[in-house]
Amino acid sequence: MDSWGTPPATLRSYIRPAAASTGYNSIDVFAPDTNGHMRHAYGSYPFLSWDDWGVLPSPYTQTGAPSAASWGPNRMDVFTLGVNGSAVHVFHRYWDAVNGSHPWQDWGGPTGVTLLPSGIGATAMGPGTIDFFVTNGTDIYHGRCTGACTSGTWGGNWGHESGTTIVGAPEASSWGPSRIDVFYSTNNGTVAHRSYDAGAYSSWGDFGKQSSYTFSGSPGAVGFGEQSMVFGVNTTAKTLGEYTYTPSGGAWTAGLAVDVAGPPDFTSW
Repeated sequence: MDSWGTPPATLRSYIRPAAASTGYNSIDVFAPDTNGHMRHAYGSYPFLSWDDWGVLPSPYTQTGAPSAASWGPNRMDVFTLGVNGSAVHVFHRYWDAVNGSHPWQDWGGPTGVTLLPSGIGATAMGPGTIDFFVTNGTDIYHGRCTGACTSGTWGGNWGHESGTTIVGAPEASSWGPSRIDVFYSTNNGTVAHRSYDAGAYSSWGDFGKQSSYTFSGSPGAVGFGEQSMVFGVNTTAKTLGEYTYTPSGGAWTAGLAVDVAGPPDFTSW
C-alpha cells in the first residue's frame, strides 16, 4: 500500500478516515487530528496536498470517524460527529466549484436519541442526494439531505441484526441510483448488512467473517458496478478481510494488506 505523505498535524489513532472521489483520478481524504481539526488531503493521485477544514463550532469538539460523499464533479460533502458533554450532534460541511468551501453546520440528531460518538457513514446514490447513518449502539438511524444539502432531514430507525450490538461507526455505500448498502461491525466479530433498493428494504443479514478473523472497529465499504465491497480489520494478524457482495451472493477474501493500524475507508472513481 502507498503512503500519502505526512500530514501537517498528528492524526488521531484508530479512527477510520473518510475518502471520496469527485471524478477520474481525484481522491479526497479527511481525517481528524489530535487538536480537533479536520485534515484534508486532495489532488490527483499520487500528488496530494494537505489543508485544514478547521474545528467544529464551539462548544462542540470533533469525535469519532468522519465520512465523505460526492454526488458528482466539483462537489464534496463531509460529515462528522461533535460532542458537548453528553450531547452528540451530526455536523456537515461541503465544497463546490462555484462557491468554494462552506462552514460547518450543526444538524443535531434524531429526536430523543443519544448517539454513540463512534462516527458516521454517508453515501451519495445520485445527484443532489446524500444519505447518512449514525448509531446509539443498539440501532442504526438514517438521515438524508437533498438539493444543495444546506440542511438534513432525519428519517427512520433502520434497526439492527438480531442478536448483535453495534461496534464502532456504521458505513454506507451505493453502487448506483436508488441503491444503498449499510454495514456495521458486530460484537460477535462479524459484519452485518442491510440494503435499500428503489423503495424496497432488505432485512438485516450477517455476512459472518473470514475464516478465523475477528473484525473490530468500523468497516469500510465502496460500491461500483452493481456490487459492494466491504472491508474489516482483523485485529490478530493486522490484515484486511474483503467481502464482495453482488445480487447473486458474496464471499470473503483474506490478507489484502499487512500491518493495518486502524479501520480503513475506500472510494472508487
